[in-house]
Amino acid sequence: MSTPSWDRIASLFSDALAQPPGARPAFLDGAHLDPAVREEVASLLAAHEASADFLERASALARLLDALAWPGERTRSPGPSDPRALGRPSA
Repeated sequence: MSTPSWDRIASLFSDALAQPPGARPAFLDGAHLDPAVREEVASLLAAHEASADFLERASALARLLDALAWPGERTRSPGPSDPRALGRPSA
């Protein structure tokens, strides 16, 4: 696709993200787009939603694993107040 097409796709993608997820297909339908442009924007929206779902599931799994771990075996990284975060051995 040409640069103007990508500029248009980026703009439509941004505008579609501003819509509630359930309203996005109607938004794209109302824009009367060339089928190739509509398909590309819809593909970007689907990828965006899938990545958000993936990150949400990964975060939930990390919280679950942390909750199931023995107190001394937490899965979280050391925080800034933890001496290990500063490169010092813990006492």
